[in-house]
Amino acid sequence: MEPITQLIEDAADLSYSVLGVSGGEPLLYADLPKILGTAKGRGMTTTVTTNGVLLTEARIEALRGLVDVIAISLDGTPSSHTRMRGDPQAFEHMACRLPALASSGITFGFVFTLTQSNVHELEWVVEFANQAGASLVQIHPLEAEGNALTGLRSQTPDSQELVFAAIEALRLQSSSSALIQFDATTY
Repeated sequence: MEPITQLIEDAADLSYSVLGVSGGEPLLYADLPKILGTAKGRGMTTTVTTNGVLLTEARIEALRGLVDVIAISLDGTPSSHTRMRGDPQAFEHMACRLPALASSGITFGFVFTLTQSNVHELEWVVEFANQAGASLVQIHPLEAEGNALTGLRSQTPDSQELVFAAIEALRLQSSSSALIQFDATTY
């Protein structure tokens, strides 16, 4: 048995009930369907967090029945998303994959990266999620890890911005078909 498969088996034996796979970019991992299948075979809930660019129809089909929720990273409006990703076509490449994902029947949502300066974009994100057929918008504050350690450190939201985001999430939930989840953090 491969080490990753054994790890999943051991986790299930220890009563872990969720396998969440994130990146880098998990859709680049050739054995992703195999490990998701192992987890599903043990009764685990499975999630994959992706930038969405590689969600081709073939990959979506390979994930059908193996993943419970696909979470797609979304950093705000198209201009904010492309700026944060450092790729002028990042938003378009992700957005063009959404119709196939929506028609697949796989539950999906968006993970919105909250920064010190983008809470005003949350309404746009929720509207976009509703139009795309998403079931969830998760608001996740930028953490001082990875790329955020260099160019984005000053964009980590402070406590005031977190409060504004929580209030905005409550306001938007009343008119959203997608569930809005807010990740509160302590600094």
